[in-house]
Amino acid sequence: MAKPYLRVANVFDAYFDYNDVLKMDFDKRDFETYCLQKGDILLNEGQSRELVGRCAIFYGAIEDCCFQNTLIRYRAGGKVLTEYAYAYFQYCFNFGVFAAVASQTTSVAHLGADRFGALLMPVPPKEEQGKIAHEYRRLCQTEFCLIRHLKKIQDFQKNIIESLV
Repeated sequence: MAKPYLRVANVFDAYFDYNDVLKMDFDKRDFETYCLQKGDILLNEGQSRELVGRCAIFYGAIEDCCFQNTLIRYRAGGKVLTEYAYAYFQYCFNFGVFAAVASQTTSVAHLGADRFGALLMPVPPKEEQGKIAHEYRRLCQTEFCLIRHLKKIQDFQKNIIESLV
């Protein structure tokens, strides 16, 4: 039976684009392997070096959704909070950790599940993970507000220039 699946084209920095979700037949074994659960983090396995590791948390927007093997799925276990792992992966993405460990073919960089799995993530106590995740969310909200204000300033500048010309 055809099931929806996410691919690299759907995974952006901190969100999924659900406008172009494809469907594919999955047998029972593959469905169990590639089926997403709420809280799974999907990371781009291969793209340009600067986009390797771009990730987002899947919150269950699509029922019985799977992922393509060009993505890496991270599922937090009992010792790691999803939001903490996501914040750590964003650090690795934004500060070039993923790009540094990616292998480069002629045109595509690959993070690879083995190289990803070999990265060591610091795992503080859950209470501290929660504080780190909370602080990261707060910083993201601040960034969003600043970007929104910058856009308003740019629009204001454009209107002033247009009125002067």
